[in-house]
Amino acid sequence: KPTCGPCSYINLFGLNGNPQLEQKLHEEGRIKPFMISLYPSFFEWGEEHGTPVEAHVESQEINDKMLKLMFYYEKTSEKDKGSFATKAREYLSKMNQKYVSKIHSLENPIDKLSELLKKHERVAVLVSNGYRNKTPVPHWIVVYGQEEDKFNVMDSGSRENNGEIILTKDQLQKSFDQDRKLGFGVQLIVPVKNTKS
Repeated sequence: KPTCGPCSYINLFGLNGNPQLEQKLHEEGRIKPFMISLYPSFFEWGEEHGTPVEAHVESQEINDKMLKLMFYYEKTSEKDKGSFATKAREYLSKMNQKYVSKIHSLENPIDKLSELLKKHERVAVLVSNGYRNKTPVPHWIVVYGQEEDKFNVMDSGSRENNGEIILTKDQLQKSFDQDRKLGFGVQLIVPVKNTKS
């Protein structure tokens, strides 16, 4: 089943989404053998569909906390955990080498997001969805505007206002902190083309 990553890719580029496209993107971009989408997913989609991106990330590895969460949500059997962890780490390492020139280290996510929004119409952001769920998990959203301390967001998982919500700077910061506790760290994705004039 497709995750929030394909929907955020569709929103990042303003594509016409449909279940078939979401499924295709899911298969192309998932962090194999898991179902999750991370920053390399956007690189793979960009290459496949002619929509190149760059990533600003706090971490370029799959750590034990991430694995624990993925094992839990994907119901990985005890016998598969070791091989799944190895395969996922090898896959991510291969993607990091393949796209090394497009990956940038991220230190101050809120400041960087504000900076990127001055140059780009939209930024895909890996957050934790604690702003709407009691049990937060990593979640992709697309931020498309900022007015002072409020950010305009497309959230494919939100039922309100057709998925268009507003998150405050404090909500985003809390979400980033939760994401780090889960082991994921913040990831920002921007199109290489389509910068503001």
